[in-house]
Amino acid sequence: MKLAINGRFLSQKITGVQRVASNFALELSKIAKEKGIELVVYSPEEIEQKMIAQELPTQKLFSKKPYLIKWEQFVLAKQIKKTKEFLLNFGNLAPIFLSKNQAVMIHDLAFIRNPQWFSKGFSYYYRLIVPRIAKRVAFIMTVSEFSKREIVECLKVKEESVVVLPLWLNDTFQQEVETPPSAAKDNYILTVASIDPRKNYKTLLRNFSALKKYNLSLFSVGDISKNFSQDEDLQIYKNDPNITFLGRCEDEELISLYKRALFYSSMSYYEGFGLPALEAMACGCPLLLSDIPAHREVCGDAAIYADPCNDYEIQEQIKLLIENEHLREELIQKGKERVKIFCKEKTIAILLENLQQHHC
Repeated sequence: MKLAINGRFLSQKITGVQRVASNFALELSKIAKEKGIELVVYSPEEIEQKMIAQELPTQKLFSKKPYLIKWEQFVLAKQIKKTKEFLLNFGNLAPIFLSKNQAVMIHDLAFIRNPQWFSKGFSYYYRLIVPRIAKRVAFIMTVSEFSKREIVECLKVKEESVVVLPLWLNDTFQQEVETPPSAAKDNYILTVASIDPRKNYKTLLRNFSALKKYNLSLFSVGDISKNFSQDEDLQIYKNDPNITFLGRCEDEELISLYKRALFYSSMSYYEGFGLPALEAMACGCPLLLSDIPAHREVCGDAAIYADPCNDYEIQEQIKLLIENEHLREELIQKGKERVKIFCKEKTIAILLENLQQHHC
């Protein structure tokens, strides 16, 4: 089996999509020899994720103008046409003219459901190209049953052409984590995500700030978008002494934050999967999440939920978790069991089965 991976993600900063692509690439590279796979990861010349690239069978493809769109649509496509490898694209996009010699992972359809969350250029390009790619590839990969339903409905593709590949935690999070008992947790709430409109940060910040009597802190991990400094509402919270914006954290530091947090919260409007919630469960951190399909699918009864548009409900659930130590401990135990469902061996087996079905 001759496989190539679109290594565009190696030239980008790590967010959710890039982390998923890295996990798939690293796992496939580990099993390639055993499974009789000839694997190569094609990347642009400029690599951001140098350490990850060193662990992969990376081959750089030169482009006179290193624009990622041009590299992906022309340079990478030309290489695949030459080598006849089957191309795996884990980052929502793929060369549009390769036809059935590839598969693409579409994580979610936020750019269709809520285009106002994105820049006009980004939204236009994705809405233009993703539906066309979806109809040309051998099969579509996605991360949840919720995203599969979205793809079938919005992109008008056959249900059997969409394969669900549940995500898993990387090796750092797979290690045994000693979690302090609920009563010994530190006095802070943790949230992890890039700060952008779909994550509904203002709602979480607003409702946290309304509960000052508990004397809690809120730690926010994730990149701050360019719009942050221009948003007067967010600037108010940035000056709140009880709210700390930590920016990007390495996995080891993030694990420590999860372990010590009183609980983790996300009031996101829309997710395809919600990987930080899985990370939190693995680290013994109770969950308060927005009541959206992806969160329900991934976390089940190992979390409590609130309507992300209902301030009263959010505040009541925050108070419940702060005051109810027994509930927090119950969620910790349920989370540790729930996370066992998400197994890389099972997911990779599903992927390999689909590759074999398409005679790769």
